[in-house]
Amino acid sequence: MVLMQLQDVLFDLASAFKAREVLKIKALAEYSSGRAFSEKDELFTSIAVIAYSLSKLVEKVNFINSRDWKRFEKTLLARLQACNSVKAADKILEDASDFSDKHG
Repeated sequence: MVLMQLQDVLFDLASAFKAREVLKIKALAEYSSGRAFSEKDELFTSIAVIAYSLSKLVEKVNFINSRDWKRFEKTLLARLQACNSVKAADKILEDASDFSDKHG
C-alpha cells in the first residue's frame, strides 16, 4: 500500500468535495483515520474528522441547495488547500459545524 502524503490527501479531499463524491470523501476519512491511528498523528486525526463531516454535508441536499453553499464551498476549499496544522484543521471543522448548525 502506498502511503499518501498529507497534501495529497487534502488535494483529493478538496477535489472529492467539489465534485460531491461522497464515497471518495468517506474513503479518505477512513484512510486518514487509519494513518492517524498507526502513526499517532493529530493532524491526520483532524483530517479524518473533517472528511467524515464533509461527507455528511454533501449527502444533504438542503445544504447544497442553500443560498450560502457556494460561499461556504469556496471558503472551505481555500482552507483545505492551506491546511498545514491542527489549528488550521480546527478552523475547517468550526466552519463546517457553523454551516451545519445554520442550515440543519
